[in-house]
Amino acid sequence: CTHIRHLFWSSPRQPFLNGNMMQQNVSLAPYTTLRVGGPARYFFVAENEKDVEGAVSFAKKNDLPIFVLGGGSNILFSNDGFPGVVIKDEIGGITYENVDNGVRVTAGAGVAWDDLVRETVERSFYGLENLSLIPGTVGAAPIQNINAYGAHVGDVIESVKVFDSETMRMRTLSNEECEFVYRRSIFKNKRQFIVTKVTFILSRTGTIDCSYKDIKKYFERKHIIVPTLVQMRNAIVAIRTGKLPDVRKMGTAGSFFVHPIVSQEQAEKLKEKFPDLSIVPYMDGMVKIIAGRLLDMLGWKGAREGNVGTHQTHALAIVNYGTDNAQEIYHFAERMRKDAKEKTGIDLEFEVHIVGDFS
Repeated sequence: CTHIRHLFWSSPRQPFLNGNMMQQNVSLAPYTTLRVGGPARYFFVAENEKDVEGAVSFAKKNDLPIFVLGGGSNILFSNDGFPGVVIKDEIGGITYENVDNGVRVTAGAGVAWDDLVRETVERSFYGLENLSLIPGTVGAAPIQNINAYGAHVGDVIESVKVFDSETMRMRTLSNEECEFVYRRSIFKNKRQFIVTKVTFILSRTGTIDCSYKDIKKYFERKHIIVPTLVQMRNAIVAIRTGKLPDVRKMGTAGSFFVHPIVSQEQAEKLKEKFPDLSIVPYMDGMVKIIAGRLLDMLGWKGAREGNVGTHQTHALAIVNYGTDNAQEIYHFAERMRKDAKEKTGIDLEFEVHIVGDFS
């Protein structure tokens, strides 16, 4: 496989770090699933932890900001791009170690998330199957505490190895230190931590979680009463494929908004106005409102303005139908958010990481 850095020609005066080329003025659009974004002033592919340290040292020496890029599936760069050093994380490798009643799995931050899920399912390890087909890399998983169909990755993470760009040292954070909550972790605020490896504890035995309605319906249609791990993964892949656009074929970041968490009282009031609203219990008397269903009821499913719109089957997925203007995507999303606020009182939060000036 040709490394990404080989796709661009560079001048002889560009710096090298650990033998790797530091490129200049590289368009970020090909590295994001939304397929928009201006140039990175500097762009560096990190294949190991030494590469990360070298790129950070270069940025500090030149007083430049740093952005770590994984699979680019949850990011919207502005047309201006990024004025500092973009570190493309391609640290690979997956290792397995037997532990009591399970296995310790350590994966490099640059490993494609679904490759890891597929491999663990094939090895009959329980814990990641409900998180099948989520785009992105292993390094992004703890940052967002990715979740789907009742599973949260934070529940099976043992530790996260990071490079601390403030102390310039490697550090291993325990599960507790990662401060996992719904769609959040310590990494959302502590931007100095650059994830290099993630360690999971998976089980050799377990129970398949079929509690979600779509999963139940899938197995009922298949006449499967007790699904296997492989059948569960196949179910998730089929369900997600039917609902969400394929990031390999269409410009999209998947779910653009986070499911809002509100009080039971607020949810009940909304339910009076929107009887078909989907509500899921959360914790401490709070509930989660399914943002896609909410936007569907507001008429956003299949909406389109110029070259930007929502997917025909899922209002939560904003789709790039051909624009090269990041601002066009951002302002479309803002109109959706404003509409939801005016009609429901709910402030929808972007799940997609917005980088740059969109004024």
